[in-house]
Amino acid sequence: MLGNFTLSSAFTYVKTTQTITFPDLSPITLGGAAPTLSATASSNLTVAFTSATTSVCTVTGTTITVLTTGTCTINANQAGNGTYAAATQVQKSFVISPVPVVDDGAAITAAAAASAKRAAEQKELTELLALIPEIAKMSLALGETTKSLYEQKCVKGKSIKYVKIGAKCPKGYVIYKKSKAIGS
Repeated sequence: MLGNFTLSSAFTYVKTTQTITFPDLSPITLGGAAPTLSATASSNLTVAFTSATTSVCTVTGTTITVLTTGTCTINANQAGNGTYAAATQVQKSFVISPVPVVDDGAAITAAAAASAKRAAEQKELTELLALIPEIAKMSLALGETTKSLYEQKCVKGKSIKYVKIGAKCPKGYVIYKKSKAIGS
């Protein structure tokens, strides 16, 4: 017999590594169907998904909810178990584009018509504004109207007719001398 002895040992248990396979995600247009999430772990354990960009998209299970345009980034994780170590996280991103504007020509035609109308109104307003200094120089006699600013008064007794400045008065009428053309 050999005698008494003590034997001790230490074991280090090393967990098996695992990897995640996570396919690329296709871009979408806002309002379109978001990609369905699927990924596999080499351990055959379940992969969990989370959003790294929660202001753009969120994840519940394998369903993505799109909130707005931008880049949506999804994390794929597998935490491991008694046999497998946690897998290295894998991230995939996809772009969510705004809905394109369809040009059917009608909008452009309507915009052009509105623009032409605005241009005509602007021209008329500019012409009227140019008259303000001249109008300010004139004083209207009591009973006269601003009509006298662009027409001259023709009189025949107590009858009054207005004609454009520079035009002749009707037969029997004479120009009322106080009529004044703008700028004269």
